[in-house]
Amino acid sequence: MARQKYYGIIGNGETCALVSKVGNIEWLCLPQFDSQVVYSKIVSSMGHSLDIDINDNGRELDALKSSQEYIEGTAVLKTRLQFSGLSAQLTDFMPWPEPEAMESEKRIIFRILSLQNTSGKSKKFTVKVRINRGGNRKEVRENKIFRHDSCAYAITFLKKSLEIKLRPKELAEVPIILVYGVSEDEVRKTLSKLKLLDAQLQLQKCIGLWKNWIDKSRTLETLNADYTKAYKQSLVAMKLLTFEKNGAIIAAGTSSLPASIVGTHSWDYRFMWVRDAYYACRAFLASNHFYSVKRQLSFLFSVQEKDGHWASPFYTIDGRMPGDEVDIDRGEAVLRLNNGAKDQLQLDSEGSVIYMAYMYFLYSKDIEFLQKHMGNIETAANWICKNYMKEENGIWEFRHKTSHWTYGKVMCYIGIDAAMKIFGLLNKKIPEQWAKTRSSIKNDVVKNSWSSYRKAFVQTYDKDSSVDISVLALEDYGIVKPFDKKMKSTIRLIENKLSVNGGIKRNEDAHLPFYFATLWLAAHHIRVGDEKRAREIIDLCINSSTNLYMCAEHFDPANGLQYGNFPQTFSASMLVERILEIEKKEFSLEKILDLLGIGIRKITHYDRNELIKWSEASLEYRKK
Repeated sequence: MARQKYYGIIGNGETCALVSKVGNIEWLCLPQFDSQVVYSKIVSSMGHSLDIDINDNGRELDALKSSQEYIEGTAVLKTRLQFSGLSAQLTDFMPWPEPEAMESEKRIIFRILSLQNTSGKSKKFTVKVRINRGGNRKEVRENKIFRHDSCAYAITFLKKSLEIKLRPKELAEVPIILVYGVSEDEVRKTLSKLKLLDAQLQLQKCIGLWKNWIDKSRTLETLNADYTKAYKQSLVAMKLLTFEKNGAIIAAGTSSLPASIVGTHSWDYRFMWVRDAYYACRAFLASNHFYSVKRQLSFLFSVQEKDGHWASPFYTIDGRMPGDEVDIDRGEAVLRLNNGAKDQLQLDSEGSVIYMAYMYFLYSKDIEFLQKHMGNIETAANWICKNYMKEENGIWEFRHKTSHWTYGKVMCYIGIDAAMKIFGLLNKKIPEQWAKTRSSIKNDVVKNSWSSYRKAFVQTYDKDSSVDISVLALEDYGIVKPFDKKMKSTIRLIENKLSVNGGIKRNEDAHLPFYFATLWLAAHHIRVGDEKRAREIIDLCINSSTNLYMCAEHFDPANGLQYGNFPQTFSASMLVERILEIEKKEFSLEKILDLLGIGIRKITHYDRNELIKWSEASLEYRKK
């Protein structure tokens, strides 16, 4: 099954836009990710979209074919449209802000429309930009400033006329620019400077910036083109969902997209979740983007309470507590703003941040950063000691009950363990209470997360609790070994109860497979040496991703449809980690010798110089 067309995403580290398969902008918040929703047709047909229409001698053309692709390793999106007698291409991008640039110079969306007459005679085409709401389409007057609660924007063209005469095979280019800001004055100021801009020069500059960033990533040496594209575009998605001003990584670029084919599970994910940022940072570290992790950690320490706690599971990108959840009726769907989980207790936050700081040091050797934030780490560890036995809402943010979640307890354990290691690195005295708490948590979670009734480690300490993919955290951090008979029994139950069309649900209450859960299971199979099974799972996720190699939250492997907010940082980060882990396995000396038909015992018969070359390359790669 071919990967399905869905949406492309462009962005500038302040906001993002989602572009439909025929080139319409159907999601856009201005001026920031979590502010005013300007276009929301992706959620409901009653939402607004920004459309570009083409007329042929007064007759509006309908696209016969469409396709999309990114310039690989960039966020520059190309949408190709085929009409009767005309081919068109939209190149969409947002300039990534340079540090010295003024706000008004950053807040631009470029849409370069290229037209080619494919008929056998000369024709006159007219380009129209329209705002569409439920089929009611109004043409946009150039430079008219639209005002919303928190923003203003206008659309302009770097061309005197939108009536274009083309001879057969002749080409023409129409740059269409959306300018936005927090005030009408800011928009007018930017509009006055646009005549100095060269759209093609801005395009090449944007491509160069993205390629320079992606080239700093760890490279793949052995995997095929699909893996390479999925790896690069997942990293691009994570970068696009990072607030450039302070490094905060948001969970997704959208709100309100249904995460299931049944029920009302549609939430606002345009916030920095501690949990999601933790997994994004793991992927950034593994792929060589240490600076992104340092900035995210700095943001997290800036919003930490004096007692060491993170008072909310998530924060606005400006570091504030989110507002109350609000539902706005949009006809057949609801636009949900803010998230009611903001007051929940999730015990994984403190452990995630401490362990993230420890991992950052292991990769970067930035001891000064640990020294600077030693106090933050100490208070977070002390908070865990005082609170780890509390009931919580858990990793999946259950709204109507609290319990002792296995995952939360594991992250409390790993947080204390990482704090002790950090204090050891800094030659600081380790509080006795930390060691006692670490031991208590480990004994507690191993004993109470096991259900003799279900013969598995389960979601909470309730013995009839659901089987849940998050119990794999026990294995991730060495509390339970992968080959332990209890873990083997747990894996069997996971694959029996959570599998749907080959994908894995996060727990038994879910309806659809979850990219994050599916790829978490792949980590187990890599750990136990079953690379074939791990590759099958990773292949399933890549083949179920969109035609642009991007992932939502949930998916249906049977038809390739995406469910939930898009693109999802959770999904992208887990895909990056699994791809890099498979790459390391593929690049191992043992694997290479096996592929060459040379067993370890036959090494003496192998050319010594060739062996040295391969072994040095393998060891160097694995050190990374």
